[in-house]
Amino acid sequence: MAAVFVEVDGVLTPPIGQAGVEGLELLPGVGAALARLRLRAVTVVAVADRPATVALFPLLGELLALLVADQGGELAACYAATATNPASWRKPRPGMLLAAARELGIDLAASWLVGCREEDAIAAGQAGCAGCVLLQARLPPMDDPGIVVALADDLADAPRVMIPRSGGCWHA
Repeated sequence: MAAVFVEVDGVLTPPIGQAGVEGLELLPGVGAALARLRLRAVTVVAVADRPATVALFPLLGELLALLVADQGGELAACYAATATNPASWRKPRPGMLLAAARELGIDLAASWLVGCREEDAIAAGQAGCAGCVLLQARLPPMDDPGIVVALADDLADAPRVMIPRSGGCWHA
């Protein structure tokens, strides 16, 4: 099964800082984008490796799942590079993506990662993903991750540039 991995900070939510989960909200258009992916039976997995965000797990993962469900979407799982996980879970290493693929039966070669940083593209490439979409990036990554790297404005725009291996599109 193909999946779309989505970074929490900057893709699902505004960057999470010292405020924590107080007033947590999805970025504009995220709920509708995830609802469209759900209608197309695309598995969506949230991933996080930024220290301020990771410190809020597992509570943050539970709240995200509720916020997304309230908008008609679904998160299959939330993965965070906590202190109890191996160092390979921190991007640019692919450990978190590999663990999700193993545990959820995800076909990485048919999957995409949506993030904001060059490290996201490198992790997606090392995991064997089909591609990575970088949001609000002005230029593609400096290093060639060996996969398709596309640019989009936000999560609602990302499916426009992701091509499922089976053909067609995830955008409508």
